[in-house]
Amino acid sequence: MHERSWQTYDMKYLPFKLLVLCILLPAVLTGISIQALESYLTYRYAKDIENIYIGDMTLLLDGSRQLRDVVNTNISRYLEQKALPFWAAETEVLVSSKAGTILYPPVFMGVETSILPKDNLTIARENYALINEGMVVAVNVRLGIDGLISWIIFTFFILIAVAVLYRFYRTGIKRAGDEENQKNQTIEMLKAKEEMLGSELDSLVNERVSISAELERMKAVLSSEKEKASHQEAQLFDEIVALDSKLKDITAHQAQQLKEIEALREKISDYEAELKKEERQKTKEADSIAKRFRVIYKNLIIHDRAIDGFVGLSEDMRIKAEEVIHRLNDEPEQVVIKRKVFIRKGRETVLEVLFSYNGRLYFRRTKSQEIEILIIGTKNTQVKDLEYIDHVTRKSIMDPS
Repeated sequence: MHERSWQTYDMKYLPFKLLVLCILLPAVLTGISIQALESYLTYRYAKDIENIYIGDMTLLLDGSRQLRDVVNTNISRYLEQKALPFWAAETEVLVSSKAGTILYPPVFMGVETSILPKDNLTIARENYALINEGMVVAVNVRLGIDGLISWIIFTFFILIAVAVLYRFYRTGIKRAGDEENQKNQTIEMLKAKEEMLGSELDSLVNERVSISAELERMKAVLSSEKEKASHQEAQLFDEIVALDSKLKDITAHQAQQLKEIEALREKISDYEAELKKEERQKTKEADSIAKRFRVIYKNLIIHDRAIDGFVGLSEDMRIKAEEVIHRLNDEPEQVVIKRKVFIRKGRETVLEVLFSYNGRLYFRRTKSQEIEILIIGTKNTQVKDLEYIDHVTRKSIMDPS
């Protein structure tokens, strides 16, 4: 399976761009990594050397040791202990005063003019003068392209590129195998479909023969039916003439009905206009009555629904209703209460008063003992009135404010 897949492997599964990247990137990434590592090591070594190259200042200031010797000793010890070996990296260190006196690496500084050893005071003065000038530490770490670390980094990136290529190769092998299996399945399915269509073709040939025989029979039947139709054609013409006459009558009747409908529409339009006029008059009358009630009955709170109900009463019932309103405003104790409604738990008490036999007035007392007339109506509107009162009392319980 693997050998066959390798033979049928197509380069479309291994993109050319990926191949170029896997060839070029290891070298590019190696160069970038070497530069980054050189910068890091240079920074690290410079920081470490700046911290240890002078050492104990007491020995320098009392003249026990020369500054050049201390610097050489400390830096050499550091490079032996901390720095990378020479075959891995090349480390260059330069320590000098700002005036240009080189302290490290040790160089030939000329022959001493005196063969006598310097005393401590002279050495201390020289050390102090150099330190006072200011010290400059320069470090340069070079790994080199042919160094061991460079080869290790390059090998690491090469292995990553090979792993990526191998992954794509394995994926391509799998996809090629899947496509080959799919092609084989498609071929088998097409062969089975070919056999099925062949069987259907044989069935269609047999059906064609049967249909041809049926067609001949139908032609004979059609010829016979044509003869019958020729005899019935005259009768059909007579029926058509009769139906045409009937259609004309129906059309005339329909036109008459359309005229009647149009007349009814005009009446409905006039009636709607009259209703709107009456509604505007009732609204105007309700506003007038509401203003009058607010001026006359200052001890009462009268809902708009009660005003609307009052407007809908007849003239006699209005007089009786206003008598009750007047008593509620002046002498509420003298008003005869028929019954209390909605006195169940959690509801306010609403009182019902009769007037003019068929009239109904509902009111309640607020927390401040003011009388609030909720609705005025008749026995015919009692069901809707009670529903409205139920809604008002529920709302007052949910919103006590």
